[in-house]
Amino acid sequence: MPKYRVRDQLHLSALGPETMGKGHEFAASKAMGDDLVKRGLVDLVEGDAPAEEAPAEKAEHAPLNKALVAAPANKATTKVSAKAKA
Repeated sequence: MPKYRVRDQLHLSALGPETMGKGHEFAASKAMGDDLVKRGLVDLVEGDAPAEEAPAEKAEHAPLNKALVAAPANKATTKVSAKAKA
């Protein structure tokens, strides 16, 4: 069976329940692989072709949660009870 490499992201239920990401290599029948190549979804792996690098993370990292940052020295750190005694 020939080997193919996914160009972007692909889900083939005939090969498994997982979505294959960019650069994932898999073996498939020649008929299925030729159809996927013709549609521009995969590339045929010939010999020891160098793997393409995945793009760097595009999303920014989430900011720190305010609860994790220590309170400033001029702020009270004790909780005030909602029911004050009169």
